[in-house]
Amino acid sequence: MAGLNRIVDALIRATDVKQKTATLIAFLTAPVVPLVTGAILTPGMGSFDFLTILVFAVIFYGISAVVTAAFGAPIFVWLLRINLVRWWSALLAGIVVGAAVAVIVRLQNLASLHDVWLLGLEGAASAFVFWLIWKQGRESSDTKIDKMRQETQLNREP
Repeated sequence: MAGLNRIVDALIRATDVKQKTATLIAFLTAPVVPLVTGAILTPGMGSFDFLTILVFAVIFYGISAVVTAAFGAPIFVWLLRINLVRWWSALLAGIVVGAAVAVIVRLQNLASLHDVWLLGLEGAASAFVFWLIWKQGRESSDTKIDKMRQETQLNREP
């Protein structure tokens, strides 16, 4: 967990603990979305016992976490640097990453439109959940304005 915290520190360079915590939770939660949507949208393949389901969940979470780290983190940092982390940019980035993963997974064969669409939607949902959680760590604009006013008043006092 400490290593992941260092990665978040390096990624966002935030001094606010609330922002760091929200970003860390967002990075840990985003890979759950493809896992859940995959489980819901994939037709049953017979009866699985609890252990089998748990093993598949761990494997799929790991794969989703790698995709989040490899593709999502750099896109997030880039959007953060250009101050463009918004709900719509998260959705767009998620669709692109999900579609790219569909193409990469089917590299030997041509990815079907269904696969590209499905993984694009999973990516969009995952990125949107990331944005929702990350947004909770940001200061509201009212709080920023109040801090700026306080700093301005402190600078004016002799």
